[in-house]
Amino acid sequence: MNTSHDRLVVVGAGLAGLRAAETARLAGFTGSITLVGAEELPPYDRPPLSESVLAVGVKTTVQTFRTVEQLSRKLGVEFLGGRQATALQFARRTLELDERESLCYDRQIIATRAHHDRFEGSDASGVTTLRTAADAYIVREALDRRARVVVIGAGLIGSEVASAARARGMSVVLLDVQPLPLVRAVGLEAGRICAALQRQAGTDLRVGVEVEALESHRGHVAAVALRGGTTLAADLVVVDRGAQPATRWLIDSGIMLHPNDGGIVCGPDLRTSVPDVLCMR
Repeated sequence: MNTSHDRLVVVGAGLAGLRAAETARLAGFTGSITLVGAEELPPYDRPPLSESVLAVGVKTTVQTFRTVEQLSRKLGVEFLGGRQATALQFARRTLELDERESLCYDRQIIATRAHHDRFEGSDASGVTTLRTAADAYIVREALDRRARVVVIGAGLIGSEVASAARARGMSVVLLDVQPLPLVRAVGLEAGRICAALQRQAGTDLRVGVEVEALESHRGHVAAVALRGGTTLAADLVVVDRGAQPATRWLIDSGIMLHPNDGGIVCGPDLRTSVPDVLCMR
């Protein structure tokens, strides 16, 4: 039963987390709502990160859906940015955060994102994904200084990074373990068209290849080593491959995770195996 003393904590400050908070208010929830996000920014529009933010000569800023003030004033939502969820203690109904902070909750919604594959050497500087505003600015700065670019994964984001590099007249290597770019999403015929367009634009597209490790020099990425012995020089490596649910922090929580990918198992009503914890999917 909803009372004004109920405490709802939403973990994940992307669009799903924002919609969860908005929906709770629309449904008549009058208790406190705390929105926890790993980034300092409140929820923002992510598709432009790989489009307008990387465009040549355009200084684009990230567009937030709501400001921190709007979250507080219009929705009554407390935004905790730059904080990582580290554990869930369902018996005590507490969410553990970094810096040894805990949040008590009556109800919780998990709306965390995915993470990409990691390779040996992924901790070096110059290795990034393109999932956050900070990532986008790292990639843009590297492109603007004409870094040697290798993109691992020829999906939509990887292809857009390659296109941004080519728009600056830079060479770029685009790698994918699949036989064609985007083949799982669009099929063989469209995949062949995508491959032809990339090569016509001057992208060094290499498909059916597997990355073995990332090599570094003095802490910065220097090369991408492929299985079979080929090594590609790189100042910037963008990884767009192998998205997995970001649920490692839930391993000992009691929440049932899928044995294949670690995704949260929930029913059609979004309820997890733990009482009063829902999952946005």
